[in-house]
Amino acid sequence: MSNTQSIVVQFTPDFFVDPYMFYRAFYDKGVIVPVQMFEGVEGMMVTGLQEVEAILKDSRFVREIEQYLPEKKDDWMGRGTGVPEQWLPLVEMQRKWMLMRDGAEHTRLRNPVQRAFTPAVIDRLRPHIEEISNSLIDSMKGKETVDLIADYAFPLPCIVIAELLGVPSVDREKFKDWSTALIVTLDPTVTPEQMTLAAQVSVELMTYFRGLLNERRAEPKDDLISDMVRSGQMTDDELLAACVLMLVAGHETTVNLIGNGMLTLLRNPDQLQKLVEDPSLYPNAVEEMLRFEPPVQFTQRFASQDLEFAGRQFKAGQVCYLMLAGANRDPRVFEEPNTFDVTRKNAGRHISFAAGAHFCIGANLARAEAQIALRVLCERMKEIELLADNVQWRPSTGFRGLAELPLRCKID
Repeated sequence: MSNTQSIVVQFTPDFFVDPYMFYRAFYDKGVIVPVQMFEGVEGMMVTGLQEVEAILKDSRFVREIEQYLPEKKDDWMGRGTGVPEQWLPLVEMQRKWMLMRDGAEHTRLRNPVQRAFTPAVIDRLRPHIEEISNSLIDSMKGKETVDLIADYAFPLPCIVIAELLGVPSVDREKFKDWSTALIVTLDPTVTPEQMTLAAQVSVELMTYFRGLLNERRAEPKDDLISDMVRSGQMTDDELLAACVLMLVAGHETTVNLIGNGMLTLLRNPDQLQKLVEDPSLYPNAVEEMLRFEPPVQFTQRFASQDLEFAGRQFKAGQVCYLMLAGANRDPRVFEEPNTFDVTRKNAGRHISFAAGAHFCIGANLARAEAQIALRVLCERMKEIELLADNVQWRPSTGFRGLAELPLRCKID
């Protein structure tokens, strides 16, 4: 199949209400479609699950395109633009994230961190996660209405990652503002003003973590920052960048998973009733939530060379937009893909945690937090009523999450 004329991608307000209609329209044109997401930048949008997974596992598709095409070093995130000087603190920090590295460098940065997220470690955390969940619900007693995002979905994973890292949970309101400022920089719709603010925030965060780093060098503790220092595998700037990444990624997506999951249950009361009747379904239900309303909607890679993949010709340096959320509704893989079913037998076939070397390091933690948070919530909240017919989604193409989730409920 030869490449056809590219489609200009425009994100209208309707996209944020239902991005899945957008993905279906592209899927109908082909699972790999030439697009322009930025003026003058030719890319490929991939919506087929098998194709997305194969690209994520194919070493010819990379994050660090400048290693293959040095002239791309100043092409910020494949958008055809350079990096203004005021953005450099942010961009230089992000370039040190394991998320943005390939091969041996990615492995070197990942190894000191991944030991904190093994299944055994997360299993030991489960009772504490349940304790935090109950405590947060206790604090909502007596309220006529609650905002599930602000009162529950945000503080739970924030407290957990703060404790894992070894940072004071009393600073979590700062984390929220810092994280909100930084996460938008990974989105195609980010504005120059948001980039400038995020650059300022990155300096604040690096300064914040530098103080903690010095404390752990002088007096190590049983936390992730101390473990990373002890590993001796990172420079100071890499350690600081890793701390920022863990803080942002360690709670941002789980906030959305809990919020999206609860909204989906409220919109599908028959599925909620199945969980009430059979709590053993929660692990599978969370997999179906990850498939149906994933917190991360897409990721991207670059073709490191001229190549052919799935009948398409890719040029060296061409950006590939891998639509994880679209792939999760691939009708070749999932029967009735637009139906939410907590008993779906292949729900775990989703691609929401990516695949290959960059498979999400926090997948075990996110699953545990969502399973526990939603089970405790549904057990203790009675007569739950959604107070907004049209919920407000945050205006992000890369991350899907609610600005708020107002509920009326009785707390047991």
